[in-house]
Amino acid sequence: MGYQNPRVDDLLTEARRERVFERRIALYRTAEEIILADASLVPLIHHIYHRVLQLSVRGFEVNALGDSYIPMRRVWLESK
Repeated sequence: MGYQNPRVDDLLTEARRERVFERRIALYRTAEEIILADASLVPLIHHIYHRVLQLSVRGFEVNALGDSYIPMRRVWLESK
């Protein structure tokens, strides 16, 4: 994308080196706020995925990571 912001770069470098969890999170949050304020990316398209399942399918969970991360070991068929 070509996004560049020296302040964000410095914050990310500092966060990677920080050993105290709370301080590291604060640094990442500050960097995130700057990135969002810069509005470096404006999504123009949002895909919607539809899934069709039999009524007997149970335990099927979809998350934001996509179909590759559906925990199939939790899926089962309910017997009638």
